[in-house]
Order: sequence, then C-alpha cells, then structure tokens
Amino acid sequence: EQALPELDASERHVSLDALTRFFQHPARSFLHKRFGLRLQEQLQDIPTREPFVIERYQDGEIREAIFQQLCEHQPATQALPLLRAKGLLPHGEPGDLVFAEQAALAEAFYHTQLTAEPLISGLHIGFVLSIGEADSAFQLTGVIKHLTHNGRKVYELGKLSYWQWLDIWLHHLVLNAIDH
Repeated sequence: EQALPELDASERHVSLDALTRFFQHPARSFLHKRFGLRLQEQLQDIPTREPFVIERYQDGEIREAIFQQLCEHQPATQALPLLRAKGLLPHGEPGDLVFAEQAALAEAFYHTQLTAEPLISGLHIGFVLSIGEADSAFQLTGVIKHLTHNGRKVYELGKLSYWQWLDIWLHHLVLNAIDH
C-alpha cells in the first residue's frame, strides 16, 4: 500500500468555481485531480415517444431564455425559435401552449422586478482568501458577481436543484469571509 503523494504548491490554489464543482461531485473531482480520470455522464436514451410536456428542470431554462429577451426589450416570442431549435419545447400545438404558459410566468417575474433593485448589477468583488498555516496554506480565489448595494442577488426562474443551493451557500460563506 502506498499513500498518495502530498499536494504540490499549485494544487493549494483553488478557485471558488473548482471548490463548488468539488462539492457537487466530490468523487469525480478527486479522481480527476489525483489520477487524471474523467468520468462522463451516461448518455440518456433517445425517447421512444414524442413528449407533450417539458422535461424536469427545463422550465427554468425556458423561462431564462424568455426573461433574457424581455431584458433586451424584445418580445417574448423572440425566444420561441431558439427554444424549438434546442428541443426544449414539444412540437406543434402542445409546444405553443407550454411556451405561452412559461412566457406568462417569465413576464410576471420581469414586471415585478422592474420596480425592485436591479437583478444584475455591474458590481463584483475579486477575492483571495488564505486558509491555514503560512507554509501549507490553501488559497481560495475568485470573483463574487451579482452584487447590489444590499448584498448578493441571484435569481432562478425554475426549481432550484441541490447543486444551485450549494453554489449559493458557498458564495454566501465567501462573501461573509472577505472584507468588503
């Protein structure tokens, strides 16, 4: 039995994005970093029948595309060809109905945010945090984005997954650890 070799100095510098990826998939990150293995996600089988509803967690992607059009002062229907090309909507009339439903939700969110503080601000803070003793310290680096004068503001137009909650939580911890 052999122990794994000590980390070299370059491995002691970690970005916030890499830390988030590690916590989202610890085994995958460990195997990639230490052994150079890349584990691929299994490809999903092609469905045997045509879908009439949107897939799980695709509602957020659909609403996000519509919301981006609205933020650019374009009609929501500008997103329809892109969403169809990506295969996110069912074909034909069911797809039109799903789009209308998702567009209504995105437009309602957009109009409620017009009176609120801007969702995406130009404020971001770069940071470098040292953790541990000087000779064996780890450095965590990155940029905290989506800042307003009242804190960090992120939005999700669909269901939040565990991975997104984890990302938000890690950004929250870093934001509270840095001097700003």
